[in-house]
Formats: sequence, structure tokens, C-alpha cells
Amino acid sequence: MKLFTKLSLVHRFLLIGFLVLLAGMALIGTWVGSQIETGVISGTGIVTNMYLDGAVSPHVQSLASGDRLDGADQIALDRMLSGSRLGEHIVALKIWGRNGRIMYSSADPSVVGHVYPVELPLASAFAGEVRSRIVEKTELANEFRNQRWSRLIETYAPLRAESDRSVLAVAGFF
Repeated sequence: MKLFTKLSLVHRFLLIGFLVLLAGMALIGTWVGSQIETGVISGTGIVTNMYLDGAVSPHVQSLASGDRLDGADQIALDRMLSGSRLGEHIVALKIWGRNGRIMYSSADPSVVGHVYPVELPLASAFAGEVRSRIVEKTELANEFRNQRWSRLIETYAPLRAESDRSVLAVAGFF
């Protein structure tokens, strides 16, 4: 404090101005960084959804007339994820039915048929929106915790019926 009082009025003004400028730069830098992150996540989710819609939607059309995926569709989804470039970039794919029932899971097939609460991202996807977010390792499901990823992008995207474009199911992928 003694040092501050020894400074001339001009030097005090410069020091305070510098501190305000530094705080403003930190605040604006943080805001711009979060805006860029949000844009990248959203863009990644939308582009991946467009690609997945063409690849996955044909294999969920059996849900238009029933509440289960055909065995042939499940095999086709497994092959699509295991033997293609798409499978190299998608860690896991889950297909959710309207009531929160898992219709397909590439990471853990034992959860197929289980019903989970329909939370906001899933409900938004059933309303036709694509929802993406970064998931930290602590939030990841047990099947991903021992993997090499510390963070993943989680995306929920609607899968539409070919006949009337209504939402049949939701693809949740990492």
C-alpha cells in the first residue's frame, strides 16, 4: 500500500488502467473461448448427425410398426460400427425408444430393453433437435471409464421415419 501512495497520480492511473484492462481481457477471452467451444461442439454434432442419419435411419424403420429392432437391423448396425471409417470415430451408439427404452447399444448389449428416465437432451432429440455436449471422464458411463478418452462429445440426434419424417427413435452416440 505504501508503494501505491508513493506513485504519482499518472502512474496510479496507469496501474489501475492496466489492471482493469487485464481483467477485461481475461473476461472477454474466457467468453470467446466458451463461444468457440459451443460452436465446435454444435457443428460437430450436426455434421455427425447428418452422416449418421443416412447410415442409421434405414436400420430403425422397423420401429415404425413395432417396439423392437429387427435382428437383421441389429447385425447391420454392428457391422457398420465395427468395419467402417464411421466405427473408428464413434465410440458407442445407443438407440433409444420413445419411452426411454434402449433399443440398441453397441457398447453394452446387456442394457437393451432397459428403461431409463427421459432427461432433457433425450427429450429435446425426440422433439427434433440435435443436442451435443462435452462429457468429462467422471460423467462417463462405466463402460467408458477405463478407456483412453478423458472427454467425449455426447450427441443425441433424432432418427426419422422414411414415410412421414416423424421421429421414430433417438441415436445417442459418443
